[in-house]
Amino acid sequence: MKVYRHGNRWRIKAHDDAGIRRWMSFDTEDEAIAYAEHVSQGIRRIDDVWSRLEGRSIITPYHEVELPAEPYGLAFLSDLHFGSPHTDYRQARLDAEVIRDTPGMYAVFHGDGIDNWIIPKMAGLQRGQAVDFDDEWALLRRWLSILGDKLIIVVAGNHDNWTYTLGGIDFLQNLVDPAIFYDPQQILFTVSSGEHQLRVCVRHKWRGQSILNPTHGMERAARDIDADVYVGGHTHIATLARQFTVRERDRLALLTGTYKRYDTYARQLGLPPSQHSGAGALVIDPRKGHTFIRDIREAADYLTWKRRTERGDDDHAQAGHRQGHTRKGTRRQ
Repeated sequence: MKVYRHGNRWRIKAHDDAGIRRWMSFDTEDEAIAYAEHVSQGIRRIDDVWSRLEGRSIITPYHEVELPAEPYGLAFLSDLHFGSPHTDYRQARLDAEVIRDTPGMYAVFHGDGIDNWIIPKMAGLQRGQAVDFDDEWALLRRWLSILGDKLIIVVAGNHDNWTYTLGGIDFLQNLVDPAIFYDPQQILFTVSSGEHQLRVCVRHKWRGQSILNPTHGMERAARDIDADVYVGGHTHIATLARQFTVRERDRLALLTGTYKRYDTYARQLGLPPSQHSGAGALVIDPRKGHTFIRDIREAADYLTWKRRTERGDDDHAQAGHRQGHTRKGTRRQ
């Protein structure tokens, strides 16, 4: 940007505060040069910001998980509400340990790991908590570490997101390993097991409610979101599954309850107590379909049996082949 002398003053041509390009006049050459440098720095800074933003990768609407072509399990867990004196901490720990120790079982966590009563209108509830805010997050960090590499998907809940709403800090994202698919609202992912694919859409809370159908929000969303399984929590009603049909295809809505056995806030609102825990599991056989089971231990036992049975079938197939019989399939080591 050039500086010009005009009589006893100095001029440059630049954009003013209103964005209009015009001549600007200064008493001294130093003032003109200083302003020109200021404008140039601003232009370079915005160019750098633009380049950085333009170079960012666009977030894909779905993720892909690849697993071996054998039976596997997806355990869905939500509404731990750590910090509450009424949460079943023992059951939450045992469920995480079962998932960790069961071959072929993986975990999807979809929100409300802590109570996090930091919203002003609810701050009074914090006085009844078992621990303070820092310990709530520490408990959740410890629970996530039990799952370890079995945790493949994490979606935040409204209680988790309150920290970001008020302070701009996504604490849950900071707790989650970068290798894990994470989103504060919703994740659509596909699990591929050999030729079989299962598409799952998971979020904490779904839009739309019905007093007659607790999975109404998920079934309504299926008109716009194409998936095989829709997963949610938040309501604390119960852990349940409901099959429904949209566009000539069977789909499944899964709702998890809560590990919070007694809820003073729910009593204030006049809501009924929750049934079951905040977990359920889908056992998927790529060749024969899937089965939903509320109890994580029972689901793990069933999955283990399925995997052993399939390996036994394959062993039998190999024996049959040696005897002259043929059967499609491969032996799994």
